[in-house]
Amino acid sequence: MKQDLIGKTAFVTGGAGGLGRALAKELASRGAHITLFSRSHDPLEEAREEVLPFRLNKAQDVNIVTVDMGYAEKVDEAFKSQLRIPNIVYCVAGGNYNQNGFFVDLTANDLEDCMRNNYFSAANAAKSLMDIWLAEDATAPKPTHQRHRQLIFINSAAAFLGLPGSIAYTTSKAAVRALADTLRLEVLRHDTAESHYSIHCAFPGDFVSPGFMKEQATKVHLNKTIQGLHQPIEKLVAKFPSSEKVASMIIKAVDRGDFIVTYSLEQHALFANMMGASPKRGCGVVDTLLQPLMSWVIMPYFRWKWESITRQDGEQLRKVPTDTIIPFHYYDDSKHTNGLCFDFTFCFDDILDDQKLHDGLSRLLKLGDWRKLGARIRRNDDGKLEYHVPQSFDDKRPGFAYSTATFNIPVDEHPQASRMAQPHDLNAAGHPLAFGVPSYAESSGFKSFIRNPEFPERLDDWLSSDSPQLGIHVIHFTDSTLVTVSFLHSLTDMMGLKAIMDAWTAVLRGEEDQVTPLVGFADDPLGRLSKMTAEPPVKYLFADMLLTGWSWILFAVRYYFLIELFWGCREEERIIFLPARHLLQMREEAMEELASQEPGDGGEVSFVSEGDVIFAWWTRVVLRAEKPSPDRTLNLRNTCCCRSLLAQLGLIPSAASSLITNAVFGTITFLKVRQVLEQTLGFTSAEVRKALIQQRRVEQLQALDTIRRDCLDNKHHPAIFGDPNMFMFMISNWEKAKLFKVDFSPVVVEKGLGLKRRENQLGRPSCIQGSGIRHYATRNTGVVIGKDAGGNYWLSYNLRKETWPAVERELLAMSEDIAK
Repeated sequence: MKQDLIGKTAFVTGGAGGLGRALAKELASRGAHITLFSRSHDPLEEAREEVLPFRLNKAQDVNIVTVDMGYAEKVDEAFKSQLRIPNIVYCVAGGNYNQNGFFVDLTANDLEDCMRNNYFSAANAAKSLMDIWLAEDATAPKPTHQRHRQLIFINSAAAFLGLPGSIAYTTSKAAVRALADTLRLEVLRHDTAESHYSIHCAFPGDFVSPGFMKEQATKVHLNKTIQGLHQPIEKLVAKFPSSEKVASMIIKAVDRGDFIVTYSLEQHALFANMMGASPKRGCGVVDTLLQPLMSWVIMPYFRWKWESITRQDGEQLRKVPTDTIIPFHYYDDSKHTNGLCFDFTFCFDDILDDQKLHDGLSRLLKLGDWRKLGARIRRNDDGKLEYHVPQSFDDKRPGFAYSTATFNIPVDEHPQASRMAQPHDLNAAGHPLAFGVPSYAESSGFKSFIRNPEFPERLDDWLSSDSPQLGIHVIHFTDSTLVTVSFLHSLTDMMGLKAIMDAWTAVLRGEEDQVTPLVGFADDPLGRLSKMTAEPPVKYLFADMLLTGWSWILFAVRYYFLIELFWGCREEERIIFLPARHLLQMREEAMEELASQEPGDGGEVSFVSEGDVIFAWWTRVVLRAEKPSPDRTLNLRNTCCCRSLLAQLGLIPSAASSLITNAVFGTITFLKVRQVLEQTLGFTSAEVRKALIQQRRVEQLQALDTIRRDCLDNKHHPAIFGDPNMFMFMISNWEKAKLFKVDFSPVVVEKGLGLKRRENQLGRPSCIQGSGIRHYATRNTGVVIGKDAGGNYWLSYNLRKETWPAVERELLAMSEDIAK
């Protein structure tokens, strides 16, 4: 209901500003006497001249008072000097254009001034008026009609959320909101038949006014980015409402008796998200519906988005002008590579000289383009990752993070180290084993033991610091040395790690001439892969099986949401030890089977590798444990290095070139579950080999590369082939990286374990444990770490936690069958 304001008196503090003037004009047009308050006299005179024509009749007063509302004594004096006691007070509190900026850039005086201009100017007005009103209640004769006292705080939507660059303003507006909330309850104590008090608080968003124009000149870039204010001023003027429109909407809400005054969906939603103890508006239906939507969906999304924008803005602070800037290679900048941090722990049965290890790696980074290893990770203005390579490295900006720890005990007496794999004991066991190893999830102490706790473990850690990409942590025991190499997967794949280790050990041997030059410093060899496609282009073997549209949605819902989030979401990684004699027997049987095949019986494959047999064997073990439907499609994905194909195309000098990047692709074998379970191991091994032969061709790689890039660039998801209900199974074989042949013998100080008691040579690892910090689900994926000096294979695999007991039973049963 529209209030009758004829003959009423309204005070408008902040009356010289755009919104104050607009409120005064609206109130005057409805018959109220107006008194405007502001600290600046000349703008007040202008405001008075603007308001006068809007009066309902010429008998209405329009007065002005020059006073700084930030000082209580002056406010009290000014209010008590007025001839009329107001019925309505609109507290239009301050602005923020003088105090825009980040907290660290503002002075204590800036913070005080903003609080005085916004909070104390409102609080002082409220305090003085409450004193005046209560004094009148106590001394004035009983009125014929109930006196209505209205106090309206003109606050800001900034009170509902803190955005960087508005910290002084936001805190002052949050204080005004708290003042209104509390005062609304307190005035109930003074409600009587003679006098009724009502408190209102308006939360306008951006609107066009002189103050808004000034704010655009002082707001920080980050604040404008988050609010979407990087637009020409003409567009902003067209986008936001005028002061007059905002004033009209506020007064209408006050007429309705609304305590919380918002007038747009954005403001409604922000209030619903920060409702607290404030009363809901109207019947509360809109607020009730908006509150869970804001809490569970909208604000989590915007919070993630704003945090990302803020971090990117912070990266600009850490950019060094003299750094060489080079873009990330295409496949290095993906959610898969950015979401996995590797920690490779090499276990040596010898005492190593950690200073020589450090000096050798330092020297490597001074050789040609190898300094790329010391690059810092940053984002450019388009949100793409890029490397910033220092011109040189020193103690302040080292080329790699290096740390050491020393324990004056044998390795098997350390509570964390003793839980790692003990290869010499496993050799004695003589049969396949799957055993748990210390995990980061189960033991935070193990993570801080095995890696430098200060070294980054996620992309955001690198972006928010000046950390290099490589982290080396050397742990000394009286009989052994552990060396952990840590890096984000975006740096390289396993063949890239091999190149790093080969170059490092060459320097340690004093053979710098054997260090292969690093290729692809700024150029991405894979970037030219699809552009060299022959005409007409060859069709990818499984192009027709690409999941698109509804098939992709069904797969994503089943795999990423239903399974990953609700069904068996608990994962567990274990190490699998496969003795040499068991693998030898399985491969011999597979080769004999292939040799016995007649031409035309699928015998086009006459050879299977140890890796093929391991893939087939492990797939069977897991399927027997998981027990999926026999008719379900299997997608067996084998990760392969494509450096030899790049060399074949002339994109890199040779397959042995030191290409530090992710240069891998997947070869896929499609089978039915029943085929793997019912056919021989030789059959599955041959199918894996056949797929590798068919797909590891230049033309197929180029065709696959085209599809992968199209999916990532245009559909924003990886290319998946098969059917929506398939069982996916992935393994990556790192044996080609020869990590067990890393030779640190030049820096051996003394033997820890006698050579007769071990199979690994001096300065070579007896065991390698690949731990990782993953930020996405990796179930049914794993790696073949490699083959140790005794010919035994080591695997690491991730399965549902509930699956591992069944896997252990299958391994035991298979061992017994082989023994027979």
